[in-house]
Amino acid sequence: MPGSATLGGLADRIKNLWLGWGPYALLAALTLAAYVPVFFSDFIRLDDGFYVVHNPHVIGGFTGENLAWAFQTGYQGNWHPLTWLSHILDVRLFGLHPLGHHLTSLLFHVVNAWLLFQLLQRMTGALGRSLVVAALFALHPLHVESVAWVAERKDVLSTFFFLLALGAYARYARSSGGASETAAGSQGRPEVAAPADGRRWLAYVLALAFFALGLMSKPMLVTVPFILLLLDYWPLGRLQPGPRRTSPASLLLEKAPFFVLTIASCIVTFLVQDKSHATALALPLALRLANAIVSYAKYLGKTVWPIDLAVFYPHPDLRYPISHQWPAWIIVVATLALAMVSVGIVLRRHRAPWLVVGWFWFLGTLVPVIGLVQVGIHGLADRYTYIPLIGLFLAVAWEAEALWRAWVSSPRIPASINFEGFELKPLLTNPRIPAALASTVLLSLGLLTFRQAAFWQTNLGLFQHALVVTGGSALAHFHVGTGLGELEQFPEAKEHFQAAVRTDPTYAPPYYSLGLIAEAEGQPAQAITNYQRVIQLRPDWPPGPNQLAWLLATHPLAEVRNGAEAVRWAQRACELAGGQEPHFLATLDAAYAEAGRFDDAIRTATQGRDLALAAGDRKLAAEADARLALYARKQAFRQQP
Repeated sequence: MPGSATLGGLADRIKNLWLGWGPYALLAALTLAAYVPVFFSDFIRLDDGFYVVHNPHVIGGFTGENLAWAFQTGYQGNWHPLTWLSHILDVRLFGLHPLGHHLTSLLFHVVNAWLLFQLLQRMTGALGRSLVVAALFALHPLHVESVAWVAERKDVLSTFFFLLALGAYARYARSSGGASETAAGSQGRPEVAAPADGRRWLAYVLALAFFALGLMSKPMLVTVPFILLLLDYWPLGRLQPGPRRTSPASLLLEKAPFFVLTIASCIVTFLVQDKSHATALALPLALRLANAIVSYAKYLGKTVWPIDLAVFYPHPDLRYPISHQWPAWIIVVATLALAMVSVGIVLRRHRAPWLVVGWFWFLGTLVPVIGLVQVGIHGLADRYTYIPLIGLFLAVAWEAEALWRAWVSSPRIPASINFEGFELKPLLTNPRIPAALASTVLLSLGLLTFRQAAFWQTNLGLFQHALVVTGGSALAHFHVGTGLGELEQFPEAKEHFQAAVRTDPTYAPPYYSLGLIAEAEGQPAQAITNYQRVIQLRPDWPPGPNQLAWLLATHPLAEVRNGAEAVRWAQRACELAGGQEPHFLATLDAAYAEAGRFDDAIRTATQGRDLALAAGDRKLAAEADARLALYARKQAFRQQP
């Protein structure tokens, strides 16, 4: 009947529309729903100030000087010029309103989930499993840190280029290695046909270019050549017997340009981090190895049971031996577990190649950040799992499908039981069961992600949660104290700063805060002692000498002031900050005035005012004008008592 034909055509169009766009819409909707708290999140004091809020090069826009800085700087111990450019663009578009910056990171996360789904579907032809892997990637709580933390833009940006590189490489490999139906483990052929020879090398060049852009976003991508070799094994099937099989030697030679970029990135990263004192090779090798092994086990545990996540997990206390930090049985069990899983997966490589790819993807992509070369003071970090978990998700999705098919075809399932002819097998083998289980897992993860993202809405809430989860660290105490101070709960804030000092006497920031409190309490001598301690612990940190100089230049009591010393420390702070930070220039002009060098004070205050205006900070510019009026009358600036 005509009506039936019309309805049938409409049903086909709806089905085709779903197959074409439905998975993408579903991924976007689920991800945005899980990350709703991000829409109401502020900047976080930990690194967001360095990366955006107080970074004059980022705030200053796309000037020639700032572009040169982005490509030349090793600021914050990293060389990632594209990440800096993305932050500059955000400031141009959204100013310093946090919503726009958070939305950019979230949209990158959504697009990354889309790219992952598309990549897996095109390589394997398996729509359902590819969608599950992409949804796990989009909704797992371990990824909240990479998405909700503006300073971790490098995670979502580098992964964007990483997935584009894998996609381009898969197109190239389609014409030179082939992906058989058996190798892909799919029910049908992969969707993408081999590109013509004329386009083959274009795909290769694009893969190399995207890899380079990824490295310029975050150097953690140095393991990409090894990921390409894993994909050659499965699902691309370039090592499988057949007329289009590629020899292992040819595959390695093919990756030579990728390895060159990897080596160059490793050298640049090490030099930059070593220059900024971010690396900690002085840590005993035994400690680093033990931390790496235990961290692998912890990452696996947090993947399976993603609760009690924190923005900062302190590294084990070096004042104690390794046996105190981790009982020997924990290290032994973790080592044996990792080794046994690895051996078991290798033995099953012919029947389940996806396990080999997924497991060694996870192990390999964590190597740059597992702590063998220690960077920073953390023991592990949720953000490091952003790419590695893709491997685990892939292995789980494909292995679950294989186990389900084995279960369905198993002769051990009775066809029926003797209860009025009730058939058991159709119930136990209903295809809706795995779909329902997957939906339950994804819903649970989405709810946990929503809960975890809510902790990122305020600096105080984030670190109060970290204190509960980690049992207390100097960094967490410091940031809780800072948050309480912003709420003018000063006695409680002081208690947390003192707790931070007790927890780690070598951690500089709480001494700085205690110095500010001592100033406010009318104890300048105690404040000076605290600032000197900051300088001793962090001689390369500008706020220490800057605040000491400000106190020595502007304190109401003459016996506290010392113009010459104030100039010395203010010049040091400006030198460390690059000479373009208006807050530090304000201290320097006040120090010049206290030393009687009013011409220098006027010149410096004018420069600071102009920089403040260029950055849109009218309040700071007005303060500079007020000081200029004093300097014109040969008067120094004084704090109010």
